[in-house]
Amino acid sequence: MFQALLNSVNSMNNTVTNVESTYLFSPNPDKEELIIGVIYSAIAVGSMPLYVVILYVMTTDKDITSNPQYRLMNQINFVDFGQAIMHTLSGIYVIFPQIQVKCEVLVR
Repeated sequence: MFQALLNSVNSMNNTVTNVESTYLFSPNPDKEELIIGVIYSAIAVGSMPLYVVILYVMTTDKDITSNPQYRLMNQINFVDFGQAIMHTLSGIYVIFPQIQVKCEVLVR
């Protein structure tokens, strides 16, 4: 019983040592999570050019900025754009899990 517990603790220590000794931008060894992270970031980055065009038009067109409903829509679009940025970062954290371990301030 005691030996099994000791082996378990030793294996956890080895895992922590291996996690801390890898590079910051080493890709996720789990291929499924790697694919999910790439898809997650790609969808968010792919929608950003459309957001930029919509935000530009809605902030520069005088007819749109004079209407209160469109001003409210513009605020929602800015929040959506910020959310797309956060989705991109989340995908990067899934692709490179060492960022979560070594830079906890960015994740939390």
